[in-house]
Amino acid sequence: MRDALEGASAEAMPLAGAVVSTSLADDPRLHHRDLPVLVDGEIDRMVGFVQIVRLLGGMLGTLGGLAVLTGATLGMPVLTVVSAVLVSLILYALWEDTRLAKALDLLRRRRLAAAEAALADIAASSRRSPWQRQRARTYLASLAWRRGDVEQALQWIQARLSGPRRGREDPGERWLAQATEVQLLAQAGHVAEARGALQELPPPAPDEHAELVAVETALLVAFVADDPDAIRDRLDEWEPLVRARDGVGVSLALLCWAHAGCGARDRALARWREVSQRADRAHLGRHYPRLLQWIERYDDGLHYGRR
Repeated sequence: MRDALEGASAEAMPLAGAVVSTSLADDPRLHHRDLPVLVDGEIDRMVGFVQIVRLLGGMLGTLGGLAVLTGATLGMPVLTVVSAVLVSLILYALWEDTRLAKALDLLRRRRLAAAEAALADIAASSRRSPWQRQRARTYLASLAWRRGDVEQALQWIQARLSGPRRGREDPGERWLAQATEVQLLAQAGHVAEARGALQELPPPAPDEHAELVAVETALLVAFVADDPDAIRDRLDEWEPLVRARDGVGVSLALLCWAHAGCGARDRALARWREVSQRADRAHLGRHYPRLLQWIERYDDGLHYGRR
C-alpha cells in the first residue's frame, strides 16, 4: 500500500521544505507548501554536503591505499596497519555523519518509502546527535502530513519538541516547531489542546515567514473551533500582512472565513475573490479540505460565514 501511495503522490507533493516557485518571477509572496518548521533549501544544502564528503572520501581512500601499498612495499607492517586503521576510521566517521543527508537525498529523488525508513532509523538511534534526531523527526512529520496522516505527523513533531534541547538551538527554529504543533493539533481536531498551545506560543521573531505562520496558526485554530469572534479584534492588523505575503492561499482563505463569520460581508467577498483567483486549490483540497469546502460554498449569495 505504501508503494502505491508513493507512486500516486510523488508528483503531487512538493519536496519537504521546498518553496514552490510561481509563474510570476517577481512575486514577493511566500509560497511555502509544507509544515512551517521545514527549513527552505535544507535538502539541497545537505545533499550538496554528501557530494563533498564523497569527494573527500575518495581522496582519503586513495591516499590511504597508497600509504598501505607503500608500507607493504617497504616492508613496514606498522605503517601498513596504522594507515589502514586510520583511513578506515575516518571514512566510517564521514559515512556516519552523512546518514541524514543521504536520507534527504532519497527524499529529493522521491523515494519516499526508503527515505522514511532511513529517517526513522536516525530518529530512533542513540548514536545520532540530538540535532540529527530532531531533523529526522521533523522530516518524518512532514512525510506523514503530506500523505494525510495528521495524527502521526503530530506525534513526530511532539517527539521532536520533547527531545533534549541542543545548547545552540536556534530559537526561531524551535518557535516554528511549536507553531507547527499548534497547527497539527488544530488539523487533528484537538480543539481544546490547540487553543491551550496557542495561548502558550510566544510571539514570533521579526521574520516574514514566522509572522505569517503566527497569523495563519491563530486563524486556523479559530476556524477549527468555529469561533471567528476569538480573532475579531486582530483582523484589521492581520489583513495587510496576509494579502502581501500569502502566496498559497491558506491564510487568505482563513481570513475570508473570519470576515464572513464576523459579519463583514464586503471584506469577505473581496478576499473570496482573491482566493478564487490565486489560491492553490489542490494544496487546500489535499491538506485543508474543510476550508476548501467552505470557500466553494461561499459566494455572493451566501452571507453567513461560519462552517
